[in-house]
Amino acid sequence: MPILVVMRTAENLRRRVLVVAVVVAVSGTLAGCQTEGERLRDQAEADAPIESAGPAASVAEISVTPLPGAADVAPDQPVTVTAVSGQLTAVVVDGPSGVVSGALGADRATWTSTGLLGIGASYAITATAVDPNGLEETMRSSFTTMTPAVENTVDVSMSPLEGETVGVGMPVVLYFSDPVEDDHRGAVEEQVAVTSTPSVEGAWHWIDAEELHWRPRELWPAGTEVTVDLDIEGVRAGAELWGGKREVPSRDFSITGKATTSVVNLAEKSLKVYQDEALVRTIPITGGKPGWETRNGTKVILEKHEDKVMDGATVGIDPGDPEYYRLDVEYALRVTWSGEFLHSAPWSQGAQGADLVSHGCVGMSEADAAWFFDLTTRGDIVTVTGSPRPLEKGNGYTDWNYPWEEWIAGSALATTPTPTATP
Repeated sequence: MPILVVMRTAENLRRRVLVVAVVVAVSGTLAGCQTEGERLRDQAEADAPIESAGPAASVAEISVTPLPGAADVAPDQPVTVTAVSGQLTAVVVDGPSGVVSGALGADRATWTSTGLLGIGASYAITATAVDPNGLEETMRSSFTTMTPAVENTVDVSMSPLEGETVGVGMPVVLYFSDPVEDDHRGAVEEQVAVTSTPSVEGAWHWIDAEELHWRPRELWPAGTEVTVDLDIEGVRAGAELWGGKREVPSRDFSITGKATTSVVNLAEKSLKVYQDEALVRTIPITGGKPGWETRNGTKVILEKHEDKVMDGATVGIDPGDPEYYRLDVEYALRVTWSGEFLHSAPWSQGAQGADLVSHGCVGMSEADAAWFFDLTTRGDIVTVTGSPRPLEKGNGYTDWNYPWEEWIAGSALATTPTPTATP
């Protein structure tokens, strides 16, 4: 078999060496043209790890009401936070008065605020939910509530006064600056509360659209300490009527250390005064004559005046009428808005204990009146018996003339009352 022999001459070898040298030289030349910055960049890219996919996103979704950025939200609208494809783990609604209270549903899917929002206030919501894979989702939102016009806000004032010490018959009396509509009285009641030490059973009763009373079932225990919360800001009192802001949303008062009660018996022309159910004095008195009878019923001392000008014109007697009077009276204790007082009446002392000669007031001697004035306080009970004339409801604090079942029926909530809590 013929053999192919490749003959490499010295010339061929020289050429191959030259080609290799050229290739090496060109390669070196190209490397030499790269800048130092480019070389470092290329090296960093070569050293960088291969990018991996980021963490998986949570499938939980969170929605809120009011909507994010909402304005003029009604203060009685609840805040709701809802989680879809997950469960809520934290909800915070923060406002000018602090964190808004709320309740989380048993399935942990919905949180709902409790109580009212403020008026003209900004609120921030932060909510976190977790999906079935344990991945969290957090949402942040905010909204503002409406600011009602002045003519659309209702204010409340109260008796007793802050820090006042009153008698065992004193009710809590709330006066509203505008009538509270029937459909909204229950909402107003839910925002006012009475607590006491010791606790007592009691209930609210609407006297009319502008006056709401709370009284215990029985007379207050002597020495009771009472707190009334008046948190009406933002409560809807009518279609376009809202509770206004209150600088101090609560009030404290005390009940006297001794229970002072009195009984006027017009048949006997006497006033019997009791302290802690013990009779301490019997006072001869006179009362209203025929046509001007003193009203029967259980009354509460409304006001105390060391000196009071009594003018017959205030009860409809013309100055030219023989029955007209204008007297400067000492130690006067008002018990009806229509003008009945217990007071000093030295001009009728001869009739006291024997006859009825007044225009409806209960008169007594100056010495007895001074003693009685010093012993009693606003809120003490005075019960009148022996008269054919009844006491009109609302003519003073007539709360104690209602049977208990009738009293509690005057609540818009109409629920069985429970004892007050200890503050």
